[in-house]
Amino acid sequence: MTQSDAPTRYVQAGTFSIATCVVVGALLLEAFAQAHSSAFLLGLVVVVPVALLLSTLTIEFDDERVRWYFTGKLFPGSLAYAEIASCTAVKRIPLGFGYRVGFNRRAWIVSGRNMVSIIQASSGMEYVVGTDRAQTVCAELERRRAAFALRP
Repeated sequence: MTQSDAPTRYVQAGTFSIATCVVVGALLLEAFAQAHSSAFLLGLVVVVPVALLLSTLTIEFDDERVRWYFTGKLFPGSLAYAEIASCTAVKRIPLGFGYRVGFNRRAWIVSGRNMVSIIQASSGMEYVVGTDRAQTVCAELERRRAAFALRP
């Protein structure tokens, strides 16, 4: 592995998501104080760990694959460079779509409205991954794909 192929990471902090969880947690704590109901406390016990576990989204490049995952490598996804047809920077997606913590079979987002769309060559499946540096991530992915294709 050359220095230019050293692992590279881009981490997106879920600032909006964390702030939302803090507000919801504060409201639940206040509701618990007012009503003395354990249901509100249980809600708080759920909100805080979720905020911590989904507080960042990392896109990581190594010499063979691009990977993405939430804090602690939770809900990972990855594709080998040979499997990727294209990468496109997507900006200004519809308001409300990106301002959430979410993941499903093809989308990982923590905060913001910028992301990359990675198309898998064999299936045409689109993977959407949130990042604050969409242009940079796509450029890095394309550079690594080209270098991988030149290997013997």
